[in-house]
Amino acid sequence: LDAIIKCNESSTNQESNAYREHMNIHSEKSKLSVIVQQMISSDVSGIVFTVNPVTGNTNEIILNTSWGLGESIVEGSVTPDSYIVHKNNFEIISREINEKSLMTISTPNGPREIEVPNSLQYQSSLTESQIIEIAKLAKELETIMGTPIDAEYAYYQDTLYLLQCRPVSTLQ
Repeated sequence: LDAIIKCNESSTNQESNAYREHMNIHSEKSKLSVIVQQMISSDVSGIVFTVNPVTGNTNEIILNTSWGLGESIVEGSVTPDSYIVHKNNFEIISREINEKSLMTISTPNGPREIEVPNSLQYQSSLTESQIIEIAKLAKELETIMGTPIDAEYAYYQDTLYLLQCRPVSTLQ
């Protein structure tokens, strides 16, 4: 409940008002929505793009992934593994497995960053079948939305969870 109240309060702060003004959105017409969803204590988390956000190649699906919750990727405390998959035949074009020395885990007191066990630091965070499963889901989401997407996903006990999906907002 406290988090929902904080979200509501943030909708009228200076940054929110400036954003609405810049986007020409009238404050009295804007509504706040708060999504409450179950926390997934993920074994692996990541982000998938159905267009290469660096090159603009629309035939590539890009996955970035690491151990634990996605915060370590978002905060930049870990260099995630990176996979490129061909959008039409789901062939894995490239894999870049990076050292993943930190991971974020869920605790009763909230997320906490810990060291990754040595045996996992240089191991691929996804199996080949998981890479393809995510790529297929991403392509399906792109078809449904009618535009390139970026989505966040997680695996917990070998089950894939879609956490959020949105149109790609920036292409370089």
